[in-house]
Amino acid sequence: ALTEVYKSNPQGTAEAICKPDADVGSMTHGHVADDLVIYGNGAKVSGGEKDMEIDTYQYDRATGQQSEGGDFLDKEITVTVYDLEGIAAWGERHTDHTVNLHFIDCKNMQRVYFTNNSNPDGTLNITLEGCSFDAAGGSNVNTTVYTNAPGEIAIRNTTFTNIAVGLNINHKSNGVQNILLEGCTFTDCALPAVSADKGTTTYGAPVRIVAREGATTHLTVNGTTFNYSNGNTNCGNGDILLGDGRHDAAPQQGTVTLAMTGTAAQVMVQQAGYYDNAGTVADAAKAKVTPVTASDEVQ
Repeated sequence: ALTEVYKSNPQGTAEAICKPDADVGSMTHGHVADDLVIYGNGAKVSGGEKDMEIDTYQYDRATGQQSEGGDFLDKEITVTVYDLEGIAAWGERHTDHTVNLHFIDCKNMQRVYFTNNSNPDGTLNITLEGCSFDAAGGSNVNTTVYTNAPGEIAIRNTTFTNIAVGLNINHKSNGVQNILLEGCTFTDCALPAVSADKGTTTYGAPVRIVAREGATTHLTVNGTTFNYSNGNTNCGNGDILLGDGRHDAAPQQGTVTLAMTGTAAQVMVQQAGYYDNAGTVADAAKAKVTPVTASDEVQ
């Protein structure tokens, strides 16, 4: 269906409508390069990487296939997905065109994962509303939301369960990211066992925000909950980790700010060299933990 949308070269917003509660099968890197609305109607993407691919490969409109003579993304696009279980979005930005992604009531999403190593200037705006990421439901266990591009990110009323790094932001552009977490719940994320298994112990946390030198990220957290069942604890980087404390992290990093209300959390700020190359704490003075209660206001 996504191939046929692309080949049709729609001049307006295309629509794809899934049969209610259907298993729509396996998908890996379904190419999307146009304004699109997908009405999931409770359907499920059940196999493959489950992702819509955006701005990673050159495609030919006539054939709907990858082609060295084809095009990367050639315009700003907005993609909205309603009530489609398992869906994901993935890409490596090659152009400056803005990409707007909206996921509404999509359960057990696989992941939203974008890098900008080939072009640091393409804005990526992400909205998640009423969605969920759950390792037991097929979500990516390592990282579920990642981007290093500038843009506006709003995640509301969304749950993360048993994920090594739920929200993993490593801002690598000169632009500004604004991130809002509101009414979200992180349950048993960044536990020691999954962190060790996925190799994320030195940077794993339910929420991890890093910016390179010259980049700015503003994080706002409202009414968000961090839960650990059966006496579990996270791998030691707090509920919210700001900064990169790994042994090979850049000594000079970018600007990360935090505003928070109605949220109880352990906020940890790290500097490069907190960990050594063996993954153990080398310099405890290069990190600070601040306990924040739900009645505190952080500005």
